[in-house]
Amino acid sequence: SLDWTMVSPDGGEYYVQSFQQLYPSASISGEYSTTLNVGNVSSDMSGWGAYCTFYYKGQTARTSTAYISVSGGSTPQPVVPTPPQTGSFSGYVADYDYDTVSLYLYDGMGYTTTVGRDICGISGEIYVGAPCVAYYDGIGAHGAIFTYVDITGSTPQPQPSYGSMGGTAYHDTAFTVYLVLQDGTSVTVDGYLCNVVYGDFEDGCSCTAYYTDYPSEGNIYQVDIYGVESDYYEPDPYWDDVAVDIGDAVSFDPYDDPNYDPIGDEHHRVTCPNCGNHFSPGEIACPVCGWTGD
Repeated sequence: SLDWTMVSPDGGEYYVQSFQQLYPSASISGEYSTTLNVGNVSSDMSGWGAYCTFYYKGQTARTSTAYISVSGGSTPQPVVPTPPQTGSFSGYVADYDYDTVSLYLYDGMGYTTTVGRDICGISGEIYVGAPCVAYYDGIGAHGAIFTYVDITGSTPQPQPSYGSMGGTAYHDTAFTVYLVLQDGTSVTVDGYLCNVVYGDFEDGCSCTAYYTDYPSEGNIYQVDIYGVESDYYEPDPYWDDVAVDIGDAVSFDPYDDPNYDPIGDEHHRVTCPNCGNHFSPGEIACPVCGWTGD
C-alpha cells in the first residue's frame, strides 16, 4: 500500500485531503496510485511539495520530495495553519469500499456514520475494526461535520519464502522420519508429510525437503523420498508386516491378488529377521543366510 504526503514551504507535512481543503480550487487525483496529479495550480502553491511512502512486507520506503515551482506572479510563502478542528470522536472502522468508509464512533452512546475516503488518512492497510479518530469542525454529536479521519491500519506482515533442499532419509519411529539435509541440518518430521515417490523406502535413500523460510521441524511441509527399486512388484508397503512362519504353505487367488505375476513367480514376501533379506514365505529357509526360523 502507499500514501501521499504534502509538504508546505515552511516544512510542515499535511495529508492530501488537508491540502485540498486549503486550496479548494485545485483539482487533485491519483492519491491512491503511484502518480499524484495536481491541477489548476495557482501562484501561491509555489514551494509546496509531495512525497510518497510505500508499505510492503513490514517495511517502509519513501520517495524524495518533488516541489511545485510556479513562474510569474507573486510567490508568497505563508505559514499554513492547521485546518480548524473543534473536537473529535474515537471509534473503529465498521465497513469500507473504494470511495467511502463507515465508522462506528463513541459519543457516549455510540453511532455509525459514513465519510468519504478522500478525508481519511490511513496508515498501513485498512481493515474492519481498525481504530480511528474522527475530527470535526462545527457542531458536535450526530450533526458533526467531519474534516479529517485518522485511521490506524495494519502493517503488512512479511510473507514466507519457500525453498527446497536435498538430503538423506532414515526410518525413525513408526510415525516419524529422520532427515539429514545437505546443509548439515538434522531434523525429525512426521511421517504423513513424507511421500515415497517410487521404490522402497530404505535407510539412506535420497530425499528433497520443501520448507518455508528455512529448513526446520516446524517449517518443513513436505518431503519427497526417492526409494530403491526392487526386483519384485510390491504395491503394498505393509506386506512385510504379515506374520507368516517359514515353510508355511501360501495360497491365493491369482485373479484377485494384486501381487499375482502371470509368469508364476510368487510375490508374497517376508523379511528375514537375521539378515533383512526379502523372500517368499513358502521357502523353507532364507536363501541368503540360511535362517530357518529355529
